[in-house]
Amino acid sequence: MSGVLDDIFFGASTIRSYTYSLWLDRYGYNSGHLLLGGIDKIAFIPPLKTLDTTVSNQSFGLWSGPVLTVNTMIGSVRLGDNATELNISLGRTVLSTSPFIWLPPTTAVAIWDVLGVDYRPYVNGVPVPSISQESDLQDRDPIVPCSYLTNNTIIDFQFVGSDIPVFVSLSDLVFQSPYPTPDENDVLQRLCQLKIRALAEGDLTTFGTPILQQLYQVHDHDNKVISIALTDYPSQDKDIVPIPQKGGVAVMDLPTTANVTQPPSGANGGKESFSASSSFGLLVIFVLAALFVF
Repeated sequence: MSGVLDDIFFGASTIRSYTYSLWLDRYGYNSGHLLLGGIDKIAFIPPLKTLDTTVSNQSFGLWSGPVLTVNTMIGSVRLGDNATELNISLGRTVLSTSPFIWLPPTTAVAIWDVLGVDYRPYVNGVPVPSISQESDLQDRDPIVPCSYLTNNTIIDFQFVGSDIPVFVSLSDLVFQSPYPTPDENDVLQRLCQLKIRALAEGDLTTFGTPILQQLYQVHDHDNKVISIALTDYPSQDKDIVPIPQKGGVAVMDLPTTANVTQPPSGANGGKESFSASSSFGLLVIFVLAALFVF
């Protein structure tokens, strides 16, 4: 969650504890859960791991302010038994509900080159050779073959100091573009784009939903730490406990103190938003589109 939404939820001081947990639903649902002041012990695979967390300044549109950031890196790109070791440090990283992964320009280009990405400047689906290949990388739409929608290449993203694996398939990093193909004889085809984008110089690396889809996050602003675990996708039952004063990693020592059961799914397969109160805060199931901030 970005600092913008942090201000919305906590800026008015209506919630005493500046803590929350956040996790997303399975791929394809475009929704997730925000639990203010609490942790759902059923929703993740223990243990929670506290990350190397720092308070950094970041800007989102007209808003700017402090956000919690963590230290990350990219390990390797693997296709079958063949791996390209990158071991690139990404430095301080924001965890966001953006649909993209935003990397420093040189790192983005390194990944694009390994994956065979076409990052020439395009205007309305047509390459413009008069624009420099190296300029304005943050404005590029990295183009890939649409066969990548079913490609099983794996990119290894890592949180420094944590042994929790985050392996993202290339098929989860590609979406179909609204632009028609440059081939005028094949106008029904569409270009496909990579969700790994280049940052503007000076902006913070940002991990969006392709990575966070796998992670249960506990944002503890009271102690200025972020903890993560792998998300579990259990039954509709909840096992909710408050976030302890000494941080989220201590939650597994706590007994169950509340149970919240989700209402039955509606006609749209359970993808609708709803909220339910607990004694610690508010459990909100949200649609991701409502939280995209950049």
